[in-house]
Amino acid sequence: MRARLIQHLVHLAVALALCLGASVVHAQPLGVFRWQTQPYCNVVTFAVVQQGSIYTLTGTDDLCGAPQAAPANGTAALNPDGSISLGFSAVTPAGVAAHIHANIALAGFSGTWRDADGYSGVFQFNGSAAGSPRPAPVSPATAGALAGPGLAIPEMLVPQTAFNPIAETITTTVPGQLQVTKFVSATINCASGFRLYYLTVNGFPLRSSVVFISGTWIGQITGTTDAIIQPGAHVIGVSAQCAVSTAYFGSNVVLATSSSVVVIP
Repeated sequence: MRARLIQHLVHLAVALALCLGASVVHAQPLGVFRWQTQPYCNVVTFAVVQQGSIYTLTGTDDLCGAPQAAPANGTAALNPDGSISLGFSAVTPAGVAAHIHANIALAGFSGTWRDADGYSGVFQFNGSAAGSPRPAPVSPATAGALAGPGLAIPEMLVPQTAFNPIAETITTTVPGQLQVTKFVSATINCASGFRLYYLTVNGFPLRSSVVFISGTWIGQITGTTDAIIQPGAHVIGVSAQCAVSTAYFGSNVVLATSSSVVVIP
């Protein structure tokens, strides 16, 4: 089994290296190969075929063992730096395609991947690590809807970090919606994509306060609670999360002003 795998690897390396040299007239199957899009559990399996200077990929994304796999196809090419680029699409049972680009090294056949929605990770040859399913691709219809004001905010805000040093306790004396304003300079370090910063009241995110930026937020954040808040002591905080990736690498707060709270009867 190991000898057969090594033989397949050699065939693929040699065939892709020929991409810059003489072309082969007839289609030549090179074998079946599999990669895992880590940190997610999805495994893509491709039959690789050389046809002239083109290398086609035909196979599936197993969707982490789902009852229905996603048909996948694409092409591979040898880069000037000696690495190999793979570009492929996997059509999910919902009819939406995930568009993925991967770059791998000839030595070991592993590398990195990134999709059209900004998710990325290790493209692990013969990987089988545990993980959650790769996030579903965004459909064109949904992408169009997300262009509307405020609709790009996730339905459920789940803070990945809370800037606890700048949390404050404010006491109100009458019931009403709380309109909170605060000037903040803070950052969350995400693997990729935009960052979401927002205010919280008693640990609950204020959806109306969300601001988007690709790096550190410096500026005023304002939001209003949806519900009527009863009189009493309330903790005003600032939290953040990565917009398109669950991976983040720490956070930091530089400065903040005192919170301004207005009770709307």
